[in-house]
Amino acid sequence: MKKSIILIVFLLSTASLFAQSTDRAENLIVITIDGARWNEVFGGADSIILFNDKFKKTEAARLTRKFWAETAVERRQKLMPFLWSTIEKQGRIYGNRNYGNNVSVKNLTNISKPGYSEIFTGTVDTAIKSNDLTENQY
Repeated sequence: MKKSIILIVFLLSTASLFAQSTDRAENLIVITIDGARWNEVFGGADSIILFNDKFKKTEAARLTRKFWAETAVERRQKLMPFLWSTIEKQGRIYGNRNYGNNVSVKNLTNISKPGYSEIFTGTVDTAIKSNDLTENQY
């Protein structure tokens, strides 16, 4: 009897895991990468940087083994494995200009806080000109 009760409780508690919901998602998670170039996010390691003479030969060889591949898809997976193995499969990634998917801010500062303000408010707040802690107008 005790085993039957435990089994029933277990089945009832796990039933929700197998039930399919028709509800729409109520949460949105926005992940931004500050300072990343879109070229590397979508194309992987940049050969101009990777094969730059500023690196010692041993360092260039190590970086080449670690990050270089023949195709952009392979290079981007090596450079940002979590982004391309998890985020891509479970979410959406925007900004691949090679396919006309341009994602750009309209503010002219090209620094973090005005860009984040614009992302989350949907408008340019011209009063934000630095990364200092200030309140948004909107």
